[in-house]
Amino acid sequence: MDFLPTLMPVKHNTLDPVGVYYPCNTIMPTLTYKVTEEEAAAIRQEAREQRRSLSAYLRAATIPKEKPFVGQYIPARHPISGFWHNAAPNQPQYTLEELKSFLEDFP
Repeated sequence: MDFLPTLMPVKHNTLDPVGVYYPCNTIMPTLTYKVTEEEAAAIRQEAREQRRSLSAYLRAATIPKEKPFVGQYIPARHPISGFWHNAAPNQPQYTLEELKSFLEDFP
């Protein structure tokens, strides 16, 4: 596995208790935006209070940690056909006639 990049600890801020590991050959882009002096001080203070580096604080504040909930999957056997299906409340329930029409093309 010599082709995999090695991971080296990158710990620029001693307030960051976890430490962040990046591949050695990764170049991270830099984003800049303008804030007032008061806003910058407030952002830095909040990062210090959370014991994070400024980059880690801004990353956590702007990038969602979890993917948004898109639906629910409840596996269950259909009472008529016996096939597995999604029994979530927002899913359609099929009648015997609909199931027969779906399956009439199969041998």
